[in-house]
Amino acid sequence: MGSSSGGLTYQSVFYWSIIQYGEDKRTTKQTQHGVIRDKELVVIPIGPPEGKQEPKDIEFECDIGNYKQTMRSLVSRTELGFILTQKNFDELLKMSKVESLIENDQSALRELQAKKADLEVLELNQGSLAAADASTLKTTTRSINKAVENIERYTEEIFSAYRQMVNVRALKFDNFVSRNCLTPVPHEVEEVQVYKEAFHVESDGSKGSRYSEKDGEENENRTNGIGWVFENKWQWVKKNVTREIGKTLESFRSCRRSHIKEELPEFGYAEAQWRYMMENINCPLDVDVSDFNDMIDQVGSVMYLLPSILDDPNPEIYGKLAHISRKDRSFFPIEVCQMLFYAMPVRVQELWKIDNPKLRFPVDRALAVKELQRHLETYRKEKKLAKQGANKGGPNSQGGRQDQGGGSRSNGGSRQSGGGSPRKKKMCDRCDQKGESDRIKFSHWSDKCDKYHPNLQAKVPKHEQRQLHAMNQETETPLSTSKKKRKKKKQKTKKSKKQRLEALLAESDDDDSSSSAGSDSS
Repeated sequence: MGSSSGGLTYQSVFYWSIIQYGEDKRTTKQTQHGVIRDKELVVIPIGPPEGKQEPKDIEFECDIGNYKQTMRSLVSRTELGFILTQKNFDELLKMSKVESLIENDQSALRELQAKKADLEVLELNQGSLAAADASTLKTTTRSINKAVENIERYTEEIFSAYRQMVNVRALKFDNFVSRNCLTPVPHEVEEVQVYKEAFHVESDGSKGSRYSEKDGEENENRTNGIGWVFENKWQWVKKNVTREIGKTLESFRSCRRSHIKEELPEFGYAEAQWRYMMENINCPLDVDVSDFNDMIDQVGSVMYLLPSILDDPNPEIYGKLAHISRKDRSFFPIEVCQMLFYAMPVRVQELWKIDNPKLRFPVDRALAVKELQRHLETYRKEKKLAKQGANKGGPNSQGGRQDQGGGSRSNGGSRQSGGGSPRKKKMCDRCDQKGESDRIKFSHWSDKCDKYHPNLQAKVPKHEQRQLHAMNQETETPLSTSKKKRKKKKQKTKKSKKQRLEALLAESDDDDSSSSAGSDSS
């Protein structure tokens, strides 16, 4: 799988060949690839692109830290594209090792500056340097200039590469660079400072013990026994200055952090993305568990770039957040197990629980991928067989029992004669996604589903819903109950009339038989 930083490939990078451009018309709002309940809370929606055409990728040759690589410039305005560009830039820094080069040069520069300070102080104390020390001082000075030049070059290459990669979003980054690097601001720096220490002059004219009271004097007094002499030394000191910070590795990191925070949406927090991955995504039926597992890894690999809600400066909006743990990190293995399990169809989850009745969800990631894939294959075969059975003459298929008898029903209940358009099979997409049996999902249309809402949440069964009845004022019972009683009473009345009629008929038959017997005897 190759990632790209332009156009529609921003979203497809997370699920490979799950969709085909131009063929899949589903949107990210309601799809089997993932349901977005609060779209503004999610930076990385896992769903197919909505078919919007973007400009073509722009490639450029990036030369950074003695490393050359062809990179792509950002051409999309989507937050996901911006996040992926940040990840690609981090990979570029890792491959080029330019940050290590800068840090190594900074460490070497500090050692060279210390060595130069030793030689300069030695020259101040002695008045001059020996030929070897003077040559060493010149060599050290050239090395310092070379290190500074390398640091500045590498740093400029980092700024330039980042600006080219963010491309359409570079304006705000330029503003941060101008404000933070090229504008005089108060800040702290560390520099080499040369200072003097006073020492007693002994009676024989030699240097004695420390004479700290005379450290602030401007001139020496070399009088034997009572005078003092100075010795130059140096140290690293931190002091506050107001000037341009310039382009450094630290200033770049500061500008980049500010840029990411500025470009991401107000509510694009890592915690919202984590909750979305945990509860809202569904694995498409034609995607293997291993591929879905890799997709989760891809999302987890960029979580560190998302801001955390715990860093929000306005606690009044969100209240106390002590109960929330930071999610601006990669997913833990146990979290990935839950994401994999709850993204599976309901039938696959049921099959797994049959084998693992004591567990709520898998706890071993590698084992979970194997077991869930096995159950997913079983579920695929069940659906294939059910589909074949429906096509051959299932209860809702064309030519099945419901269609026997001369065509489909038209409005009013009359039957259409042969030659009409074939009747479409009923099928509920909601029940299909939830793994319901064929008998249920082929019994109704999606808009007539009484089990699930469009967002796949279960509906309250009708028998559990609260029923309201109008009351009968005479009997103080619900009218529905009164109707049942009246119906039973009518049935009893009809039955008693029938019994009386049968009794009268039986009596008349007895009278006829007795009269015929009397006539015979006479």
